[in-house]
Amino acid sequence: RSFFGPLGRHRWSEQQTSPFEQMRVMDPAPDARLLDDILASARKVMPAFEHAAVAERWAGMIDVMPDEVPVIDRVPSLPGLTLATGFSGHGFGLGPGAGLLAAQIASGRETAVSPEPFRLARFGV
Repeated sequence: RSFFGPLGRHRWSEQQTSPFEQMRVMDPAPDARLLDDILASARKVMPAFEHAAVAERWAGMIDVMPDEVPVIDRVPSLPGLTLATGFSGHGFGLGPGAGLLAAQIASGRETAVSPEPFRLARFGV
């Protein structure tokens, strides 16, 4: 839950402010304590990192689904909306195939691959 922060909440009412409205900053501050802990662990495991110096720290947001598999599907409650999201940084590699699958789903054509693993319904939506 701490990894996903406010986006880890699966449901909210129409009257509530959604996590997507609350978190609009796509360039969050790095977690210095976490990064220091990771570097300390790396130094213990790999002596080559003993004298490594941190040149720069960066943090960012990724769109990832809880099971790390993208959603490519129609949204039943919103006719006409086809969703393709949750690529976790793999969008460039998956983009052409995902785009084809999304286009086939959106247009009602037969899909080149089974869309089953990418169904939105796997999250109970």
